Amino acid sequence: MTTKSKTVFYSIQEVADILELSVRTIRRHIHAGYLPAHRIGHQYRISDKDLERYLRAKYTFSPPDVL
Repeated sequence: MTTKSKTVFYSIQEVADILELSVRTIRRHIHAGYLPAHRIGHQYRISDKDLERYLRAKYTFSPPDVL
């Protein structure tokens, strides 16, 4: 039996709070295409999956070269 997980959508304010960034910065990232968002009425919503992809792409870890 398979279960579908529901997609959670965050407001710009919620994403800004989660990432400890300003709302303006989140809006810039959306308009620049860095952070995918869905426009619902007059508001933007960011899915949990898109936020996770954004964070993985932005904060990839590369270990330092060891001598």
